[in-house]
Amino acid sequence: MCSLLFATSAIVYVRDKSNIINRSSNNVNGDWPPEELVFEYTLEHAEGDKSIPEDVMYVRFHSDIIGSSWLDYAFQDNEHLKMVVLNEGLRNIGDGMFEGCESLQKITFPSTLIEVNDDAFCNSGLVKVELNDGLEVIHPGAFADCKLKRIKFPSTLKRIGENAFYGCSNLKKIVLNEGLRKVEDSLFKGCISLESIKFPSTIRYIGANAFEMNVHNRSDLREVVFKWVAEDWR
Repeated sequence: MCSLLFATSAIVYVRDKSNIINRSSNNVNGDWPPEELVFEYTLEHAEGDKSIPEDVMYVRFHSDIIGSSWLDYAFQDNEHLKMVVLNEGLRNIGDGMFEGCESLQKITFPSTLIEVNDDAFCNSGLVKVELNDGLEVIHPGAFADCKLKRIKFPSTLKRIGENAFYGCSNLKKIVLNEGLRKVEDSLFKGCISLESIKFPSTIRYIGANAFEMNVHNRSDLREVVFKWVAEDWR
């Protein structure tokens, strides 16, 4: 398994990245770069009418992006991409949209996001992600082989697909949300650094190899907490 506020409607992109550090004092959003270094992803890009620069580092989605199959693989294997701000109104992240973006460090999810599609962040550099309230589905392989260390799931989450966090070897702590009923096959397989996992009272099924450690049976798991064990587990 393995890119808000807009000053203008135009796309402004600067290829000289040496200005990022020198002008950081003008950065009103902390780690967000100056405006001239930000690439604005619009509907024209999503529909294929305009190309995306290969060396883009900072991306902000325009408010006209809602979500569709046009978003699939849009930034796949972009080795320069570091930060992304997704727009309010976006409902889904396309299949493999940021797959292989190994330099990706931060992404901001909007409150409107409902689904993260297959392999959306597979093999990306994400270390931390804040999942939004309102998110309902994380599809198979969505965060597989990421560098995530910790994740907390929102109370609105209904389903996490198989292999969604497969091979996240740095993941240390998992808190599954109330309302989640199934832990799918191989969901956290290969998460060899996992130290703690907390299950909600609503869990009824844990799939095959859900927590299998596949590196010489190594595991750092120290804490497993069940709020309640259902009689009808199968």
